[in-house]
Amino acid sequence: MKKISLLSALLPMLFLAACTTSMQTPEGMAVKLVDEKPQGCEYLDDVDTMDMAFDKDESVNYIRNRTARIGGDTARISRTINYSYGGAVVGSNAYVAHKAYMYKCGK
Repeated sequence: MKKISLLSALLPMLFLAACTTSMQTPEGMAVKLVDEKPQGCEYLDDVDTMDMAFDKDESVNYIRNRTARIGGDTARISRTINYSYGGAVVGSNAYVAHKAYMYKCGK
């Protein structure tokens, strides 16, 4: 019985965590977004926001924030996918996923 009550207590928290928005941090605002692979920069990591329920701005904010958090200053978005859940047309239930590469180009 305790397992059921523990599960029922955790499910709402998991749902809220999945629905959280990604706010732009001051450090993330400093990250430059580029269209082409930057020259002379150190590749740090890549990120794919497909498993996250973000709108376009939230997805870009997440990429910029994560780039800054790992010490980067530049991100290149290489792929954008628009999708929705529950058969919704693009609109209220629409989400965006990005594949991005993160770099350190500055000092």
